[in-house]
Amino acid sequence: MTEPKPATIELRWGWRLRAAGLALALVCAALGAWALGDPASSSEAKIVSLSGAVIAAFVAVELFTMRTTIDERGLRRRSLAGRIEVAWRQVRVALLFTAEPRDGGVAHLRTVDPRAATHVVLRLDPPGARPWSFNAWMDGFPALVEALAERDLLGVVDPGEPPPSAAEALMDRGLKRLNRLNEGLYRVIAGFALVFVLLVAGLVLVVGADVSLTGDILIDAPLCSAILFGALVLVCGLLRALGAGRRPARGDFVPGGLGWTMSAAGLLGGLLLLIGFVPRALGGEVDKPWVDGVLAAVGAFLVYGALRDWLRGE
Repeated sequence: MTEPKPATIELRWGWRLRAAGLALALVCAALGAWALGDPASSSEAKIVSLSGAVIAAFVAVELFTMRTTIDERGLRRRSLAGRIEVAWRQVRVALLFTAEPRDGGVAHLRTVDPRAATHVVLRLDPPGARPWSFNAWMDGFPALVEALAERDLLGVVDPGEPPPSAAEALMDRGLKRLNRLNEGLYRVIAGFALVFVLLVAGLVLVVGADVSLTGDILIDAPLCSAILFGALVLVCGLLRALGAGRRPARGDFVPGGLGWTMSAAGLLGGLLLLIGFVPRALGGEVDKPWVDGVLAAVGAFLVYGALRDWLRGE
């Protein structure tokens, strides 16, 4: 016996995103209070910290406030911007998008598979009306996709969208070439970042940790960098083996790929930040330990992101 479908669907941001927004607002508020109470803080630092606290608080309140109710009459959205209501007859088409990792970023592609959808865009009448967007971070997202499918509103083409003009087609070709150029520059930047971090880490081992392989710093530093590179490849291979049962890794998450290169640079750079600034933040021997704490937190975030990406292969 199947469970009856709810007559009303409510969409709101998921608890993880709301918790992250609240945590960010609290951190920004703490930094703002610190800057105000610190006599050594400049006026610029106080203005920036207070502005960040206000913006973070606004975002947190919006995350908790915004919700959309869907029933037989249509959709009603409530947020800090007010209340908006759309009837079903005004929905021209619902376009489904799926998010696929690509070239170190994320590409949003149209799809016809409701199970793979991560975004929904509702195109409304009249054609100039602002579309409504929903994504899988929202509670109730699967129920929304099901409701749209029951009303035969899902599509991959907007019937009210005019065909591209010659100027738009020319612009599209130009944007594709610009994207290829950006991708090439991104690869150069990623490679430089990894080489730079490897050289810095090699020098830290030779000078800071007093590692001596040949007695010549000009030889020991590159050797230590090469050893660290091999360690990164090994760690990546182990994490990919652990995550192989979840999903196959993409081609750019092999050594030398764009995604792998950026993650490797982030992992090694994050470790350097942790090693360099955690002792300073905990030791209390500096004037502003919270700065060292923030840099250490950035390092922890970089390490977590790299390990997560290698484990997922995405």
